Amino acid sequence: MRLINGHHSLALPQIGELNSRVRIRRWQDLATGEFDIVQQHDEGIQTWARVEAVGAQTYYGSKQTGEGITHRFTLRWWRGKIDVRSITGEHIIEYDGMGYRVKRVNDLHNARRFIVAEATELGALDV
Repeated sequence: MRLINGHHSLALPQIGELNSRVRIRRWQDLATGEFDIVQQHDEGIQTWARVEAVGAQTYYGSKQTGEGITHRFTLRWWRGKIDVRSITGEHIIEYDGMGYRVKRVNDLHNARRFIVAEATELGALDV
């Protein structure tokens, strides 16, 4: 992470920083009976991302608000597919066999070039 105007801040990715392959899927838990739930997901979109585990201060600060953010994913803006309106809390990001539930999505520097998805680790996925 670089300094911007003398402060630690999320910077626009440099060439080569979006170097982790991820898949973004819409994931829903659907009731199939009185006590049964089935998980349903789409094929998703595979793309490149910058993946960052958040620091302890960010994690504990988010726990106080009930969010529990564990990771930050920086993704290239793709209108209608990967943008602040298309990626919601119904999405998960798959990375390295693990799943991460999206909690918040922001347009990085309001530039419509990259989004930052803050997510909570769910654990290993079997999809």
